[in-house]
Amino acid sequence: MSDIRTGAGEGRCTALLALDISAAFDAVNHSLLCQRLQHTFGMNGSALNWLRSFVSGRSQYVAAGGERSVTARCEGSVLGPLLFSLYVAPVSDIAVAHHVSIHQYADDIQTYIAIQPQCPDSLSQLVNCC
Repeated sequence: MSDIRTGAGEGRCTALLALDISAAFDAVNHSLLCQRLQHTFGMNGSALNWLRSFVSGRSQYVAAGGERSVTARCEGSVLGPLLFSLYVAPVSDIAVAHHVSIHQYADDIQTYIAIQPQCPDSLSQLVNCC
């Protein structure tokens, strides 16, 4: 909101595009996440191995009163907002390359640009970014 107010105070309009990734946490490629953590963020050794075990090969069952359900594999939604943000980190690199502002928390991503009303062609930066 601060950026939008600042732009309005300078006589500019703000165009905002909200990105919604359907079933975002379930759409994560865990192998790619681990590669990104290693190569982009420098995570290695025990920390990377622990995280790799956290996001893959998980299973669960319910036990009550001496009875136990069938064991089921867990797929998807084991990521928290921080891990998902690290997974989609390249999105911010793309926005910066197109001179577009970005705000993100987990799977809620907003890209936006302040434009001069008399120069609507600058809106193409936002269009090209997305």
